[in-house]
Amino acid sequence: MLMFITVIVSGVYSARADSDTDAIYNDGKYLFVLKPKSNTLETDRLLPYKKGYTYSFSDRINACCAIGNTVYTLTESGSNKIRYLYKSTDGKSSTVRLSNINTDRNTFISTDTSGNIFIINSKNKIQVFNKSGKSIKTFGAKVNRLIPFSDYALAFSGKAVYKVTSSTQTLLLSGTNTSYFYRISDNYIGDYYGNIYRISGGVKRIISVSKNGMNKACEVGKYLVYCNDKTLYIYDKNGSLVSERGLESLVYALSSYDSKAVLIDKNYNVTLLSQSELFEKNGNSNALKGINLKNFKHNKKYIYVNQGTTIADFKSGIEYDGYEISFKGRRSGKLYTNTKVSFIKGNASVNFTFIVRGDVTGEGNVNSRDEGLLFKHLLGQQKLNGVYKIAADINRDKKISNADLVLLSRIYR
Repeated sequence: MLMFITVIVSGVYSARADSDTDAIYNDGKYLFVLKPKSNTLETDRLLPYKKGYTYSFSDRINACCAIGNTVYTLTESGSNKIRYLYKSTDGKSSTVRLSNINTDRNTFISTDTSGNIFIINSKNKIQVFNKSGKSIKTFGAKVNRLIPFSDYALAFSGKAVYKVTSSTQTLLLSGTNTSYFYRISDNYIGDYYGNIYRISGGVKRIISVSKNGMNKACEVGKYLVYCNDKTLYIYDKNGSLVSERGLESLVYALSSYDSKAVLIDKNYNVTLLSQSELFEKNGNSNALKGINLKNFKHNKKYIYVNQGTTIADFKSGIEYDGYEISFKGRRSGKLYTNTKVSFIKGNASVNFTFIVRGDVTGEGNVNSRDEGLLFKHLLGQQKLNGVYKIAADINRDKKISNADLVLLSRIYR
């Protein structure tokens, strides 16, 4: 039974989306951080901001989640193991007793817009209850995680993703490691390997980026945003890299709210960035005054070079009067696809990314590995994205085709 409620003055949390402790839940209207401990649940509502509450129960907590403006808590009562579901909004709670269910200590729960309740029982099957707490269905497929969405839930086994409603459990994806999936928005999910998937009748991977710690992403208007340490990577909805933006502080959690990106730093400060604010203020809008890239094809974002071009070759073939030149993390050697260069003058900078035509692996050389990766892209087996997709467009006709494969093979043979 619910015992008492007190107002939280402040709280410290380690934010990691959809984990079973200190979890962030966001449906685009509300952003909650939940901190369960034994029979006590602390809730912080970050957006729209409101001081949170501490809910104390006589029974231990088995699971909790936030959907909309409501926090749901599943408890287990003593030796009788009676399960109660508490629905709490701004400090006020109502209780539903659930019939005919047995759950493990750390399980997962969700609900839908009709008030139906989804719970993973001790047999790793999803059991559905109506809003009165009566068990109405148990699905056959075994799962180990459940993530709430607006009007359904996604369930995950070791190698499969299911869409769950009150009447159906539909397989959306199989044969993929789903241990580290997390919710990005109602339209996208991500994993801690650096992939983003679109949910639309199935689950389709559209972005794949190999960066350590690249496990934070959000949907902001027409963009998908990755965060890795102090850098934001902005993609369009087709999976092409549009821009990057450096940050002053490490980002511990990334979410979205009201068509803005929500950044939470190590001091638990919240920063909101609109779509336009995702992009650097002091970028290439200052144009190329004093910079002459006369010997290299380029646009406002990319510089195109041939394989074998070195940093020394590039510097000797351009003019950059009054600027300092910096290659991110490098001083010498061959250029490769995705090498970054900045021309810096005072507080302003002009930034470019190198594209080595045919270097779709980002190794700087064009060889059989690039040919094999491009071939897989054409077969639909392994998609090229961002700068690597641009590097594959060797004939510059703005599409990837067999003609590019032929030209790539001629580069190194």
